[in-house]
Amino acid sequence: MTIREYRKNLMIIRDIDSDVISEAYFILKNDIYEKESKEKISEEAERILRECDARAKRSRRVFPAVLLGFLTGTGICAFLVSLLILCIQFSM
Repeated sequence: MTIREYRKNLMIIRDIDSDVISEAYFILKNDIYEKESKEKISEEAERILRECDARAKRSRRVFPAVLLGFLTGTGICAFLVSLLILCIQFSM
């Protein structure tokens, strides 16, 4: 993150080192500058962006695992049905 702009209650962060997020806008509370310093606000924004980037990376890996589980279950069911059909044919 290189550029930070503060406008009234808006903090804009650009050039984020992320595959998902390129620019972020944070709407701040009205009295935040009286209570907190700019460094603490920036740290909080960076933490939020890191968590969002980590969640996005995790969610991309979940879909193939779900697809693999579905295909495995379907394959096992097809195998059992074909085995049942073979058993019925040989018993006649």
